[in-house]
Amino acid sequence: MEVDPRGVGKDTIKALARARFNRISLGVQDFNVDVQKAVNRIQSFEQTKAVMDLSRSHRFESISIDLIYGLPKQFETTLNQVAQLRPERISLFNYAHLPELFKPQHRIDVLMLPSADEKLAIFKYSMDFLLSQSYVYIGMDHFSLLEDPLAIAQSKGQPYRNFQGYSTHAQCDIIGLGLSAIGQVGGSFSQNKKTRSNY
Repeated sequence: MEVDPRGVGKDTIKALARARFNRISLGVQDFNVDVQKAVNRIQSFEQTKAVMDLSRSHRFESISIDLIYGLPKQFETTLNQVAQLRPERISLFNYAHLPELFKPQHRIDVLMLPSADEKLAIFKYSMDFLLSQSYVYIGMDHFSLLEDPLAIAQSKGQPYRNFQGYSTHAQCDIIGLGLSAIGQVGGSFSQNKKTRSNY
């Protein structure tokens, strides 16, 4: 289940646990306030930690967080904070500047964005840091802790990649619930409506 830590409390986590969800993914992007303002997602470290602590207290087996790289004023502080949280899995996505699709990106000065070489250096720095913290590079943009089932599957050459990233479960149907969620049943793909009114 993917959740936004800004709108999730104890009752939601408890309900998800009762419904037998056992893995949870949190969007973080970055803990730097200037970066958060640029991507229009203000979310404190404390909010994220509170949701992670709640999830662990309700015995979620794995917590994943999403980060982006490739914005100004990144990235060392965020990585140190992520190391404190120690999620089982991390997705480290390359920032795509598409202001024609995402209106908040109009606030970002394109001249302040890192060059391709700088972005590659940020990714390499991030990878080296995560490897030093006992994470395993799964591939493309995914990392997991050494003892996580995804790292174990990778060591056996068994990870499966789909449009949502890497998984230990190949050839499973995926039912997308919620705004813009993507599903895959057999050979067909679907995506839910992106706006609340249409959904």
